[in-house]
Amino acid sequence: MQLIAFQAMPSLQKDGLPYWIFWFVFLFILLLFLFIFLRDHRLRLRLSSFFAGARRRSVLLQLRFKLRRERQKKENVLKRLGEKAWDSDIPLEGAEGTRAALEEMVKKRDATKMEWKNAFTEMERFHKRLEETSALFEQKIQERKAQKQPFDD
Repeated sequence: MQLIAFQAMPSLQKDGLPYWIFWFVFLFILLLFLFIFLRDHRLRLRLSSFFAGARRRSVLLQLRFKLRRERQKKENVLKRLGEKAWDSDIPLEGAEGTRAALEEMVKKRDATKMEWKNAFTEMERFHKRLEETSALFEQKIQERKAQKQPFDD
């Protein structure tokens, strides 16, 4: 029965247009679209504005990055310039209040450093004294043990 059904099926038709004709027609249609695109000014403007939006966003991102980098450079230069002016003791007009505040801060910083240094040396002294006392105490304990040992046996 299957043999009869298989024989009754029509054979697939191999005849038809060659495969290369499909690609030829496809390329021809693409060429027509290209010519339409080249002639239609409004279509070109719309596509250009569409792609210009992405280009504009990327340019804006680049400009923001450059602006931030330039601001950082400016801040660093001003900081170094201020440090040099402070080290050289250059007086500036209108900066007397700021200069006095900075001098006060420097004095406080130096006083705090000195206080820290004194506290640290005192702490080291106390630590050394603690070690000496501990060693002395251990020595006394050993002496007591040595004195008690003959009686313990």
